[in-house]
Order: sequence, then C-alpha cells, then structure tokens
Amino acid sequence: MTTSVDQQILLNHPVLDEEVIASLRDIMDDDFIDLIQTFLGDSDLRMQSLREAAASREAETIRKAAHSFKGSSGNIGARRLSELCRQLEELMSAGKPADMDAFLEELERQHQELVALLRPMAEAAPG
Repeated sequence: MTTSVDQQILLNHPVLDEEVIASLRDIMDDDFIDLIQTFLGDSDLRMQSLREAAASREAETIRKAAHSFKGSSGNIGARRLSELCRQLEELMSAGKPADMDAFLEELERQHQELVALLRPMAEAAPG
C-alpha cells in the first residue's frame, strides 16, 4: 500500500507565514524584492527537479530533491510546501512507497498557491 499526502498535517501550516515574510522584509530591506524574485525562479527549477526525480522512481533522488525544496521553502516562510516536502523526504528515507502522483499533484498545487502570493511582492515597487 502506498502512502499519500497527509492533508490534515498540511492544513495545520499556512501557505505563507506572514511573520517570516515581515522578518525578511525588515532584514533584507531593499533586497527583499530580489530575494522573492530569486526564490520564484529557483522554485520553478526545484519543481522541475522533483518532477524528474518522481519520474525516475528512485527513492534517493526523490529524497534529495524533496530535501532541497523543503529547505528553500522553509526559509521563505512557505510552511505548507515545506511540510509537504518533509513528508515526502521522510517516506523516501524510510523506504516506504509513496503515491508519487498524489504528491506531485499536491506539490504543484501548493507551489501555484505560493507563487500567486509571492508574485505581487516580487513586482512591488520599493517603498
């Protein structure tokens, strides 16, 4: 039996942690927009890596891709995406079969939600 996404755990995490975003704005100041733009470009590449890893069906390749995306997502405050990557990473580390179609579908959905929240921030004029 394959393991699917734990939706209940995901619901306990916001798509985007506003406290993290506020902190990053304070710390990064004028570089905040660059940070968001860089993350958006990088996240597209990480999603592609996850798609390719999932297609390979190699647990270690999937685990590494999920681990990498988990870290960058967590750093930007993308709690739900980071949690989803954590779930997938743990399953791969434990050698448990995962429903990769369900994980990829949810990763795509969470990524799209996140991009919709971040894109306006990346396009905002410095204030």
